[in-house]
Parts: sequence; C-alpha cells; structure tokens
Amino acid sequence: RGDTADDSDGNLVSAVQGSFGSSGGFMGFMPNQPVEITYVYEATGEGYTFAVNFLDNDTSDSSLKNIINPEIQQKTADTAVSAEYRDLYGYSYASAAAVPSSSGSFDGSRNYTGTMPSDDLTVSYRYDRVMSQWARITYKSGINGAISHGSGVSSDVQEQGSGTGVYETSILKNDGSAAGQTDSYTWSTVKEKRLVPMTQADQYYRFAGWFIDQDG
Repeated sequence: RGDTADDSDGNLVSAVQGSFGSSGGFMGFMPNQPVEITYVYEATGEGYTFAVNFLDNDTSDSSLKNIINPEIQQKTADTAVSAEYRDLYGYSYASAAAVPSSSGSFDGSRNYTGTMPSDDLTVSYRYDRVMSQWARITYKSGINGAISHGSGVSSDVQEQGSGTGVYETSILKNDGSAAGQTDSYTWSTVKEKRLVPMTQADQYYRFAGWFIDQDG
C-alpha cells in the first residue's frame, strides 16, 4: 500500500515505494491506488533572443530585407516583452507575425506584448513599398567600357533585356517631407546597398565615374 504521503524527502511523491534518480526519473512499485508524479519547472537564468524585424516585401535581395536594423535583446524565460510598431518612410504596413505565435498578441495599434518563452522569440513586421516614394534609376555605359552584374551587386539591380547592358533598380527618393529628407537614399546609401552595377573599362581607358545624362 506504500508509505504515508508526505514531502519529508523533498519530493512530491512519498506514498509510493521508490526513488528519483539523478536525472529526475522515478522508479518504484505501483500501489493499489492512483499515483500522480508532478515535475515542477522554473525558468533558468539562460537568456533567449528576442528579435523585432522590419521587413521589405518588395526586395529580392535577402541582405536588404531589413528596412532598418533589427531590434535584438537577450531575455530570460517568463519575462514580459513588447515590440512597438513603426511607420516607415516609403512603406505601408502589410502584416505582422510572431514566432512562436502562442507567446503574445498584437493590439489594435499593431504593438506586440507577450511573455518570453523558453526559446527564441521573433516578431516580424512586413511592409510593401509605396511606389510614389520610389524612383527607378537606369544605368548605361558610355563608349569605351561596359557595365555588368556580379557577386558584389544586389539582385535588385536587373538587366533590362538579356545582353542589352542596361540595368535598372529602385531607390527611395526624397519627396520633400521631413522624413523624406532624412530617410531617402543618398548616393552613399545606394553604393552601400550594392545597387550599382560593376564597371569595366576598355584597354587604355579607366572608369571616370557616373554622370546624369540630359534626360536626368
């Protein structure tokens, strides 16, 4: 029939003849009554990654998916976490999701609140481009040289017809607003994002630079 139930040995099971091993497993003999073994867990001090991403739906370049730098923190399990939705210049809201989805929820303002699970948690906001705030830039080579695509060029730079040597891409332009002045692409930004094709000068020539033609 087992022993009288108590917790004198520090376990929640004392009425069953048996013992817990070093790995937490229990071995014993089943008495003539129901037995329930309960394991109680608490969060460890180990941190998990809580990431908030702001993603561009309209780029084909995985390295340019992040519109702005992700917000990344280390959080312990069972602590409160939150993410604030952002309006981003040149983009409109498309969707929001969290993985795992059971750890929290989004409110009517698209802000997220939840509890950190015993695992990594990622909140992703996805955006579509507002095309009126974007411009197409066309690259053409002059005489005595050529331009091409290569490993150092973003996949967002695309040739306009096979073998034409004419390439195009989209850049975030300045619409004159305060946000447009701060968030639009400068030439330095265009180069950092690898939105410029490779250049190759003919023999006895060297690349002189990029120039805006009369149609620009």
